[in-house]
Amino acid sequence: MHYQVIARRWRPQTFQEVVGQSQVVDVLIKAIQREKVAHAYLFSGPRGVGKTSVARILAKALNCVEGPTPYPCCRCGPCLEIARGNFIDVLEMDAASNRGIDEVRGLRENVKYAPALGRYKVYIIDEVHMLTEAAFNALLKTLEEPPSHVVFIMATTEVKKIPPTILSRCQHFHFRPLAFGEVCSLLKKIGEQEGLELEEGALELLGRASGGSLRDGEMLLEQVLVSAQGPVTRDEVAHLLGRVESGVVEEAFEALERGEPQRIMALFQEQVVDRGFDPYGFVEELVGRARQAMVEVLKRGGESYNPQKILDLLLKLLERLRRHPLPDILAEMELVRMASLPKLIPLAELVEGLEAVERGEGNHRVRREVSGMDTPVPVAYQEGGLAKALKDRLGKARPLLVPILERCRVFKEEGDLILEFKRLNSFERERLEEGETVGLIRDFLEERGLRVAIKLRDNGEEILNPPEGRDLDGEVLDDPRIQRALGLFKGRIVQTKPMEEDKSESGNHNEAGSKASDSHGGDKGRTG
Repeated sequence: MHYQVIARRWRPQTFQEVVGQSQVVDVLIKAIQREKVAHAYLFSGPRGVGKTSVARILAKALNCVEGPTPYPCCRCGPCLEIARGNFIDVLEMDAASNRGIDEVRGLRENVKYAPALGRYKVYIIDEVHMLTEAAFNALLKTLEEPPSHVVFIMATTEVKKIPPTILSRCQHFHFRPLAFGEVCSLLKKIGEQEGLELEEGALELLGRASGGSLRDGEMLLEQVLVSAQGPVTRDEVAHLLGRVESGVVEEAFEALERGEPQRIMALFQEQVVDRGFDPYGFVEELVGRARQAMVEVLKRGGESYNPQKILDLLLKLLERLRRHPLPDILAEMELVRMASLPKLIPLAELVEGLEAVERGEGNHRVRREVSGMDTPVPVAYQEGGLAKALKDRLGKARPLLVPILERCRVFKEEGDLILEFKRLNSFERERLEEGETVGLIRDFLEERGLRVAIKLRDNGEEILNPPEGRDLDGEVLDDPRIQRALGLFKGRIVQTKPMEEDKSESGNHNEAGSKASDSHGGDKGRTG
């Protein structure tokens, strides 16, 4: 039994049935109505958007027994034969397989003969950019001054490869990719006519997978039609196309937005790599979800900094995945990196925070260090991870402490961080009691958002003696304005010192001004 695929059965037969190319159809209809049909046309555009279909419709319009007419009857002999591809006066030539000069010479010899049955001889040359340079040169004169009964219609997906000498001899029409809504609307109509019930999510996935090509969408619909049993869901189409389920995409996007690299890595391994799905398709789904999030934020009148940032990085990742030899590893690495980036602060919130800090009258200047790759760490105590990281930090900064740290146990006791040692000698005690060691520990804790007292013990005896005098670090940390500034910029305090008092309001005015100039604006140039 002969079976004809959907893409052929639903090929448009009249100008009115062509979808998404009104800018081309309108001009051709008016040209036929006003008897101003050109001798050569060039149709360019991506695959599956109607170039060859419109060429055949134009051939029917010129040779219909009721024509030339923009509304061919599709019932007469010429119309039926052209639709079947059997009409003697409409010759379709595939330039990909007939690209040499000999084929073009044969065409050039045949054009001088009058049509056998129709009104016009129509030459449809598909993928014309595949012709050789010699073949193009042989076609030039004929294309410029063909007999009055000949019309050339050339189609190409690579218009940049067409020589300018050929372009200048043709009326050029560009066929655009079909809009998402246009593809979905037609696929829904075809599905209903074929007895196929498509859920909204399934239809949307087919529309996105078509990439603006109606023929691609129809071929995908054909696969669904063959395998469908009852209503077709989005997840069934995703499985057929080798895509992950919608719930996985939503969960992965939440992990990116919330900054959860461990979660996104686990999802990618379990739901994409282990199941053999294409990482490119997974990232493509994330692109669609990121765009949706950006649109939702903008509709609410918010500032979509973070969805835009994620969308931009995902689009760059898609471009790299096209040509990378290890797409799985690249996608995993980049997704983890995206989830590790800090969230952007809206500009209005940043300005408001700066104004609030500047209005304060702090008693200390704070020099801050902010890294663009640092991520805020929740204030949570994890004994094993914290202890190992702390020992590593101290060992790298002060190698002499490495043998001492091997005998150290780190734990938390009543809100204090305890470093307990065993059997320290006098030399080891001196190394530990130095202020530099305590400073390293305090910096380590502040980076993780931990504000706890530090105690060093040797066999149960406390050996850390806090320095006498003012606790400047404590005063700064307790200042709410300083806390607001640190939180605003994700910064940390690395040095504090008392502000110098002016010795006199007049005598040292110039000196104070000089100092302010050297610091690029005095106090305003430094967070206070």
